[in-house]
Amino acid sequence: GLLVRRGRGAAGSPLPEGGGAAALHHETLRRSHAEQRLLALREKRRLLQALGERIRHGREAKRKRRQEGGEG
Repeated sequence: GLLVRRGRGAAGSPLPEGGGAAALHHETLRRSHAEQRLLALREKRRLLQALGERIRHGREAKRKRRQEGGEG
């Protein structure tokens, strides 16, 4: 009974209704996971960049202070 129903009812879609829904859900889950990983990587890179800039600014400030002290 199942085979006949599948052949007739799901002619438009390659998968049976239940399997199709599960596959779709799995696909969205996988995609969201990949997106989350991408976002996490981007966030980490942004934080590292901000940290590097702060360190660089700190070094520049130290250098400026040293120069000013040397001049005066």
